[in-house]
Amino acid sequence: MATSLVFIDGTNLDHRLRDFFGRDDVDFIKFFAKVSQGTQLQHVHYCSAPYFRARNQAKYAKQTSDFNFLRAQSNVTLHLGRFQPRSVTCWKCDYRYESYKEKGTDIIVATLFVNAAFHKKVDRLILVSNDNDFWPAIQLGRQHGVEVYTAVVINPNESRRDQLNKLRVLNRDAHHCITLDYAFMQGCWRV
Repeated sequence: MATSLVFIDGTNLDHRLRDFFGRDDVDFIKFFAKVSQGTQLQHVHYCSAPYFRARNQAKYAKQTSDFNFLRAQSNVTLHLGRFQPRSVTCWKCDYRYESYKEKGTDIIVATLFVNAAFHKKVDRLILVSNDNDFWPAIQLGRQHGVEVYTAVVINPNESRRDQLNKLRVLNRDAHHCITLDYAFMQGCWRV
């Protein structure tokens, strides 16, 4: 049986699930098994950035619980980036406010992905993200002779074709794209 590694852009996944399905209560064990189906899953690299407690208590508490669960899994490594404050000015009214930009997560995912491809650690690499910026990592993985899959969240309220067209840069060099649509996610929620 083929072996696999899963690389998850956690913040991207959380946002897409909340935006598209109105929930982010993923049963990680079921999700990891389903996204790596047909392979022997060796390890999951989950990359995210911790929210600020003061900005949103509920999100912070939920994420902290998720991180603690992931840390307790023997085949999961949690890699953390950060949220960096930045000053933003509204172009319409000149109102200035502080916003937070996630930093470091994408480069962590890409570095781990390319390293695994270069060292041929497994037969299949699976990237979970809707971010087209990962296309160079996908391309390098394929060039190193590793089977590369992408897994993208699909909004059930929009055209599947249009969404996949927007992600064509990410998926063009992948061997296969797993669509995390309504049917896929049905078996991956906490009950």
